[in-house]
Amino acid sequence: MALKKRPRAATEAEIVSVTEVQKGADQKQAYVEKRGRAEQVRAHAFSANRIAKAVVEAESASLPDDPWKQMIGIGQVVEPPLDPLVLTMMEENNSELRQCVDAMVTNIEGFGGRLVLPISYTKEEIEKNKKAIEEEKKRLRSFLLNFDPDDDITSLKMKSRREMELTGSHYWELIPAKADQSKIVAMKLLESHTIRITKSDTEMTPFEKIEIDPETGDEYKQTFYKRFRRFVQIRNNKKIFFKEWGDPRIVSRIDGKAYKTEALATAAGLKAAEYAHILYQNRIWTARTPYGLPRYVGNLFSIFGSRAAEEINYNTFLNNNVPAMAILVSGNAMLTEGTIKRIEEFTQTVLKRSANYSKFLLLEAEPAGEGFQNSGTAKIEIEKLKSEQTDDQLFQKYDANNQDKIRRAFRLPPIYVGKSADYNRGTAETSQKLAEEQIFSAERKAMDRFLNKLLIWMGFKYWRWQSFGPNLTNNEDLVKMLANIEKTGAMTPNFGRIVMGDILGKEMPPYEKEQAGFDPDVPFSLTIVERSKKLAGDAPVGGNANTGKIAPNQGQIKTEKAEEFNADQLTAMFEGITKMLKTSAKKDA
Repeated sequence: MALKKRPRAATEAEIVSVTEVQKGADQKQAYVEKRGRAEQVRAHAFSANRIAKAVVEAESASLPDDPWKQMIGIGQVVEPPLDPLVLTMMEENNSELRQCVDAMVTNIEGFGGRLVLPISYTKEEIEKNKKAIEEEKKRLRSFLLNFDPDDDITSLKMKSRREMELTGSHYWELIPAKADQSKIVAMKLLESHTIRITKSDTEMTPFEKIEIDPETGDEYKQTFYKRFRRFVQIRNNKKIFFKEWGDPRIVSRIDGKAYKTEALATAAGLKAAEYAHILYQNRIWTARTPYGLPRYVGNLFSIFGSRAAEEINYNTFLNNNVPAMAILVSGNAMLTEGTIKRIEEFTQTVLKRSANYSKFLLLEAEPAGEGFQNSGTAKIEIEKLKSEQTDDQLFQKYDANNQDKIRRAFRLPPIYVGKSADYNRGTAETSQKLAEEQIFSAERKAMDRFLNKLLIWMGFKYWRWQSFGPNLTNNEDLVKMLANIEKTGAMTPNFGRIVMGDILGKEMPPYEKEQAGFDPDVPFSLTIVERSKKLAGDAPVGGNANTGKIAPNQGQIKTEKAEEFNADQLTAMFEGITKMLKTSAKKDA
């Protein structure tokens, strides 16, 4: 006997679903037919024999979606290899990049700095130009503290460092006085994503380059020829041009056109208020583009991959892809809609948990063959699926490897991004010293040279900016080192103050000879010996080099002057001088 399959009535939801599918298919067919008729009409209306011979040109006045698209299309500006706006937002989409950038900003620019005189200046030169040096220091300090209503020099450098680490470049606008365009009175950081760079000029322009000797601080000037560029900023649909630092020409801020002399600019109708300001660019150099490229450019896929892994983990947690349980119905039975609704209400209200964590899976079974006579028994089972649910995040190893790749792009030890589980005091100090020597110190000095070239160009002759670094010196080792140096006569009191000033990050003015009562530029051990000789009448004097005490008189000193000053008095004098130096150092600190 042939088996007959038991018919199953379609549910209301299935009927509605079939109706909607058929309705959608009819609408799509009608749209295709309508579009075909429209294409026929368009082809007929715009066929070659129907186009009027007198063509009238027209252009939309609306602005393009990308404000740079038109300038890039006509070759006026160079297209950056990566969108600077996307690079600026990159730290918002990764859990490791922000820490790396913060570490670079804090350890390179976050310690502040001071104004120093180049070591090439002799004492006689400083004394001769003392008044001019003091006046220039006041003017320079006033400029560095008040060149912008929102920033001083330290905050400007920290913001600039963040821009350069994220986008590869940063730009300073040099703002001249309204009455004198040659006098710079303010500076402002411009956002990198608003700046584009034009193509190089076709003609060479002579200019004077200034370089600084990193050891002596001496400045050197040399005339070179260069093809300059201009910079363009677009914001709120307004466009403005800037000229490159070092360009001696007059440049229009309206159209970027350059004039060799002020007379030519005036003859062309350019007013002083329309002169372009100077833009001072600093970048992480790359050969293929005038823009800078960030250090992490080779790890972009790691950044995007970690972001995708985070999203998958979040969606897995949010949606609970594997339900908490499964209800299995078998035999000659089927759950009614009312039963299903009651189960849903129970899981969502009584369990009081996330809706997705309260969901369940319903499986119904039917007889396999036609005409199969079921015994009539119904079976309902509830299977827990907790063991199949994901109880931890996915892609942990992949994400950890990506984080290491991003951090290594900055060459940072793990402790600088908060990973200190495997560190002790010795390894932590070694990591700090290594990072300071290989990364932070070099970047700090490069930024100082960048700023000092600007200060020299602005006319500041004597003073230079020197950034502070962290104090990684072991105090015990420092005391031993200075003591040994002093014994050999290789260190003078003023040199010791310079060393202590660099370590403490504090400016310690030198001793004056009249104030100290001795020559501070002569090693102190030699000063003691000379004092002893004078008091002893040039007779040889014995003593302990470690304690500084003079040996008792054993008859070798015969002069009357030596009898007046015995060993105890000389020791007391030495201790008094030492106490005076310590007191002076504490006052300065």
